[in-house]
Amino acid sequence: MLQRPPCTFDCPVQTDARGYVAAVATGDYPLAAKLIRETNPLASVCAWICAHPCEDRCRRGEVDAPVAIRFLKRFALEAAPVELPTRAQDNGRRVAVVGAGPAGLTAAWDLALAGCRVTLLDRLPAAGGQLWDTVPAYRLPREALAADVARVTGLGVKLVLGTALGRDVSLDELLAEHQAVVLALGLPASRRLSIPGAEHPRVLGALEFLAAANRGLSPELGDVVAVVGGGDVAMDAARTALRAGARQVRVACLESREIMPAHPWEVAEALEEGVELHPAWGPQRVLTGTAGVEGLELVAVERVFDEAGRFNPSFRAGETRVLPAATVIWAIGQAPELDCLAGAGVVRNERGGLLLNPENGMTSRPGVFACGELARGPGAAIQAVASGHRIAEQALAYLGLKYSFLPENGERIASMPEAVRELIPPEPRAPMPSVDPARRRRSFEPFELGLDEATARREAQRCLSCGLGARCETDKCAACLTCLRVCPYGVPQVGGQASMPAAGCQACGICVSACPGRAIELLAVPENTVLAGGGRPGITVFACRRREPPPREDQRRVILPDGCFLDARWLLQAFEEGAWGVLVLACETCRHPGGQERVRRAVEEAAGWLAKAGIEAERLQVRWLAAGERSAADEFAAEILARGDWAAMRRVCDKFVGTPGGYP
Repeated sequence: MLQRPPCTFDCPVQTDARGYVAAVATGDYPLAAKLIRETNPLASVCAWICAHPCEDRCRRGEVDAPVAIRFLKRFALEAAPVELPTRAQDNGRRVAVVGAGPAGLTAAWDLALAGCRVTLLDRLPAAGGQLWDTVPAYRLPREALAADVARVTGLGVKLVLGTALGRDVSLDELLAEHQAVVLALGLPASRRLSIPGAEHPRVLGALEFLAAANRGLSPELGDVVAVVGGGDVAMDAARTALRAGARQVRVACLESREIMPAHPWEVAEALEEGVELHPAWGPQRVLTGTAGVEGLELVAVERVFDEAGRFNPSFRAGETRVLPAATVIWAIGQAPELDCLAGAGVVRNERGGLLLNPENGMTSRPGVFACGELARGPGAAIQAVASGHRIAEQALAYLGLKYSFLPENGERIASMPEAVRELIPPEPRAPMPSVDPARRRRSFEPFELGLDEATARREAQRCLSCGLGARCETDKCAACLTCLRVCPYGVPQVGGQASMPAAGCQACGICVSACPGRAIELLAVPENTVLAGGGRPGITVFACRRREPPPREDQRRVILPDGCFLDARWLLQAFEEGAWGVLVLACETCRHPGGQERVRRAVEEAAGWLAKAGIEAERLQVRWLAAGERSAADEFAAEILARGDWAAMRRVCDKFVGTPGGYP
């Protein structure tokens, strides 16, 4: 079965995170952007607000901290031009998608790619659903959302805004003009509690409050605001209340800090901005008086879940406290608004949602499908994107077309063996530069400033290239144990033939160059690509990807996954192909045990062969660079080119190619 790195396996849309991180590490930003957008039409959005499940299981986190994959996604997309894929020929099918949130945009994108004529309707004045309506602008700049929407409409999707299902158009009317309809209506309403005082006008729903704030219509909040809820929406409401003028914001939630549903970084950012947190307290009543809301009475929570793990809070009666507040905001959940489907012949389930076929997401009405939060409940934007992909496939199948928009999931690569993990030196994770909390709490401007190029490439180089390690061709393997002897991690398993378990292999490539039978390949470096590239090579520079020099016309760059992957044969091959000089750029401190010694041996072996051919030693050099150094290639080029003596080069061509080189 196909083995996938955890970053890809755990991504709801199977983004090739390993691939685009590697592309950032080598400076190939167009490739990085292409890989990011392959399965995610809302890539720009996710670069800002994705919950990044790819990082939760990143194996780098077993050593120190996960690779900052989301930060690198944003960097790559901002560094590369935007391109549209080629859509299929018009297939004559017409599909309406109702709701232009992340699920609806994705479904429309896929259907258009497949050649359908797609109409995308939304009741709001702009596309994006909750991304536009309620996600605060300091978390998601509207320019990023607009860029993704423009890519969707760029495929020919007809966007119709300010048009509400059930008010401006009926389901019957849509089905009269389209062969299928996809409902991506989301969960646009805030859930509320029926406790004493909750009917007061100064008790608000979080989604309605956030939508008003995004439009510059936030109500007067007073000095102190109480937010009830422990999820990401509660954090958004609390931080937005500060920006809307509240002097103090207090958040109360049923859960303890350890089990709050909000992502840890969302809580941390709210606390940085001065939000107070009161975990393990539940609302009992809203205190009101002649002046309006005066506070929120809380009761201590005994537990949130019962013995069966079901949500069933219990409280410690008599243990109460009061949070003074002029406004209370409920952030305790979201609900659908399905009055728009009244009389449309669509059956509801016992919970009030839509009754759906679990196999294909179709409603009780043929040709009408549902996706996103309406179908699967609240979740992150990337989960809605995945739902949009799946429902597009099902709608196309209903129309007699077979398409697959997501790759096979495969099998997740296991955690590293402890013995291997202990040998990997720690490297600090790059923090996201951000605006000072004291300044950002009064501004709706985005507070994450982005990574610069040097930091982004350095962070990308922390990736362990999981799953791109060594692989043995068993028909060539003699079970000689060389790979086991040279592997600094003790990974190879040798029986009748050698194998390199992906869980432990660190893709250093040492076994590749050491294998006497040339039976091992490194998946990170496809066969026959080591010296790929045309033109007059001039100087050939072999560099660890961490020391890649800037490109020059008179230099060929051979970027190795790690310096210790170097093979003496490649150094000789560079001279065979006409190089005037060969330089090896290696790390002063290799991240692989014994890596420096491997580089020294490869260079010494090649130098011995060149000496026999009468080649001056100066034409093959190795430079040991400390962190951040990249300039040695230019000095070497100047040194070699200044000599102006090509006799040695001709001799090596005669020796290895067999004919005079004919090079300058």
